[in-house]
Amino acid sequence: WWNLNTGLTADTIKYYTEGRKYPSMDTTVVNYTPPQRIINDSIQGLSSVYYAIIVHNVPMKVIISNVNTTVNSSALFPFFYNIAADGDLTFRHLSNGVFVKLDADGPENWSTQESVPSVVGDVLVFPNPYVSRGTNVLSFRLPPVADPYATLSVFSSALDKIISKEIPVVELKPSEPSVTWDGRDERGDLAPSGVYFYVITVDNKEHMGKFALIRE
Repeated sequence: WWNLNTGLTADTIKYYTEGRKYPSMDTTVVNYTPPQRIINDSIQGLSSVYYAIIVHNVPMKVIISNVNTTVNSSALFPFFYNIAADGDLTFRHLSNGVFVKLDADGPENWSTQESVPSVVGDVLVFPNPYVSRGTNVLSFRLPPVADPYATLSVFSSALDKIISKEIPVVELKPSEPSVTWDGRDERGDLAPSGVYFYVITVDNKEHMGKFALIRE
């Protein structure tokens, strides 16, 4: 997870303090369409590969690693990563409803990690699409929350981090807690037109979804 926080948008508080000096980690975006999707790939020993798998319009980050040290470092180890709507006891059932399983020779040399949101689809994003002019904001209306602050992270459709910061929870209307974003990245530049994913962390829960941005 630390290696995913590198490049210009690195989180240097939670992860590497020198993370902005490292190149951004390549992440392959894969769309999952039920009932099944199988990723067929291969990696060297002592290495990892990173995926962003779009499940029900929400990105799930997956890291697949091989720790084999017994052969030449240039050798490639093939694997199959299965994502399915249902599965037997050889699958793991994730909290977003999908079943996953890694098939490869020498399973003791392999591991997978999945980042799955704990809460999905209970945030109202408006206006959507969001026409960004530099002076107006995009609002995310939350369910009832107790924390006065939330962390908002916005990612491009390629899962490049646009911004991640702690912001106050405000009530735009009575009993309607919200957070807002001005359409700018961490350098203060306006984000380009496109489809974006958001992650809002508040009350130890993650709320995830997507929206469209049109830069005027």
